[in-house]
Amino acid sequence: MKCLSACLGLLAPLLVGCRSQEGLFPLSQGREWTYAVRADLESFVEPVRVTRALAVGGQPGYELSGPLGTSRLVWKQDVLYASQLAGTQFYPEIPILSPRQELPAWKGTVSTPQSDLAAEASLRHSKKTLDLRGRKIPTTLAELTVTSDRSVVVIQTWYEEGVGPVWQEQRTNAKLDRALELLSTKARSEKPKPAR
Repeated sequence: MKCLSACLGLLAPLLVGCRSQEGLFPLSQGREWTYAVRADLESFVEPVRVTRALAVGGQPGYELSGPLGTSRLVWKQDVLYASQLAGTQFYPEIPILSPRQELPAWKGTVSTPQSDLAAEASLRHSKKTLDLRGRKIPTTLAELTVTSDRSVVVIQTWYEEGVGPVWQEQRTNAKLDRALELLSTKARSEKPKPAR
């Protein structure tokens, strides 16, 4: 189950506008985010990049890559779905961001290199002001809870409009596995911008 926990980590980069919800996690080829990651006693920097456009669940989506793995995401009717997060696959795609609408509980299979697990998930949202390095940021907090017979994984991701994920915490059975903080982001043709 530790692998499931590790693979689910970096949800947003691995953690997208007019008034659509896509502005909460702007996805376009070449877009990049750089995160400071704390996991157990380790700290490291994790770059994540949108590497290519591809079909996800039969819809136009994107592949994101970083040192910890590949993620495949797609926006469908203001809901962000993942078929893969840092190498962990979901059948069917799992919703990870949907602040405008309540979704029914997800039921499916979580597939890691070690095993396939039947799982259920729920997704909740709220508006939160995040204090990030002395800056107050209005965010949308998405809380994804994935439950299997082996564990409960809770991933909380704070999204800033026009930027994407700015903070994330992941817990397995209530123990903090990792935390991510956005250091910088850039669109394909921009120079890196430090997180405000």
